[in-house]
Amino acid sequence: MMWRSALVFGVLLLLAHSTWAQERTPVTIRSADKLRGIRTDSTEIQIAIGHVSFEQKGTILNCDSALLFQAYNRVLAYGNVEILQGDTLDIQSDALRYDGNQDLATLNGNVRLQQQGMTLTTPSLTYNMATKQAQYTNGATIQNDSTTLSSIIGYYYSNSRIAYFKEVVRLVNKRYTLSSDTLEYHTATKVAFFHGPTTITSKENTIYCEGGWYDTEQEQAKFTTNAWLDNPPQRLAADTIYYERDNGFGRATNNIVFQDTAQAILLFSDAAEYFEAQQTVHATKDPTVVNIIDNDSLFIAADTLRSIEDSVRSYLMAYPNVSIFKRDLQGRCDSLAYDRSDSVLTLFHDPIMWSDSNQFTADTIRILYRAKGIDRVELRQQSFMASLKDTLVYDQIKGRDIDGYFRLDSLRRLEVNGNGEAIYYAQDDSLAYLGVNKVQSSRITIRIQNNTVDKINFRGSPDAQLDPIQDINPGNFILEGFQWYGDLRPTRPQFRPYRKNKVAAQAMRHQD
Repeated sequence: MMWRSALVFGVLLLLAHSTWAQERTPVTIRSADKLRGIRTDSTEIQIAIGHVSFEQKGTILNCDSALLFQAYNRVLAYGNVEILQGDTLDIQSDALRYDGNQDLATLNGNVRLQQQGMTLTTPSLTYNMATKQAQYTNGATIQNDSTTLSSIIGYYYSNSRIAYFKEVVRLVNKRYTLSSDTLEYHTATKVAFFHGPTTITSKENTIYCEGGWYDTEQEQAKFTTNAWLDNPPQRLAADTIYYERDNGFGRATNNIVFQDTAQAILLFSDAAEYFEAQQTVHATKDPTVVNIIDNDSLFIAADTLRSIEDSVRSYLMAYPNVSIFKRDLQGRCDSLAYDRSDSVLTLFHDPIMWSDSNQFTADTIRILYRAKGIDRVELRQQSFMASLKDTLVYDQIKGRDIDGYFRLDSLRRLEVNGNGEAIYYAQDDSLAYLGVNKVQSSRITIRIQNNTVDKINFRGSPDAQLDPIQDINPGNFILEGFQWYGDLRPTRPQFRPYRKNKVAAQAMRHQD
């Protein structure tokens, strides 16, 4: 039994050796000016000098001189070393050590790897002839048309023409410079993929991300993971940013923060488009804009927000379902225009505005800000102002147009122009109700103190009536068109704060 086992084992060894011998392809000498052999104690060495050429598996190795160790299937080559593989790959160096059994070439000194318009240069390189994979660890540069790539460590796969770069990765183009931790570059398509912290700097802007890709030929990119685009005085940050550099177009999704330090605004959304040349942002998913006014924050939310900048003015348009919140002002409407240059808010289509206990409605409402807060409110067409005094008790003023004047964010005077009507409750010094005044006049001026009618002046021939408080039912003293919308009044910003974002948290602190 033992001899049978030994026989089987010997046959297996023979078969294994035979298979290895069949798979092993020797390196052969194609040509040389001079060729001689020497024998050492352990092996025979072929010395080739002058126009030396070797071949193995269709790969050609040329050099000035070489040593061939036939027993080990190895070559040491010197001077003008060149590896030709197929009709596209050419590798050159000063010296080479080649292991034919492992298909592994180690090149040193002025190494140049060229393939279809791409040139890789490095002090040293290892190249696997079988897998067609090159590796360097001492720094290299890849030149691909107008793009130059460099790194400390890298891999290049000639079959797929894909290069991987690690440590101090730098891509230089005539329009920008890219620095990265880890980069994957497709030399055929000229597309770079980011696998770590990456910064792209140009004279127009700076871009940062930790994932995504960049088509260096088409100047198109997708940035992911903590991505932001800085175009002073504006910055756009989001989970994902798609960007076309030639067109200056960007599309962002999820956790978007757009900041304009010159205009003191922040815009938050989950979907937005950015047009760099027009300095325009169009946000469409849960957008909210925050404008810093008088060390306070004005929040505007709507289904769609559009921010527009030009050389002279700065605009914001919002529509529909607009909600406005500021500590001294709240509002709702279907659409809004905000001229940030003049600090003028215009509310259209069923607008409602609240300030203190006052409610304003009209076809159109304009809110004018000045250095110290609200300066004036202009109500145009079917204008109505109501002030809640007590349960079911309202001061009411209506007319064609009404202008309200503020001081220190408090309403101080009203000017009613055309078809003026007013109902207001008279009070004594102790604020006890004395009666109800009902007035009609084409023009009315009302002065207000401590949110209470203090004086009223009429122009023309007014129709006035005073009813003692004990004789009236407040429910009967309602002007036509009156409606109280207190249940619609925003009590806080309609704002989904992106609390993981430090910029959003800073904006929220203005409301604390």
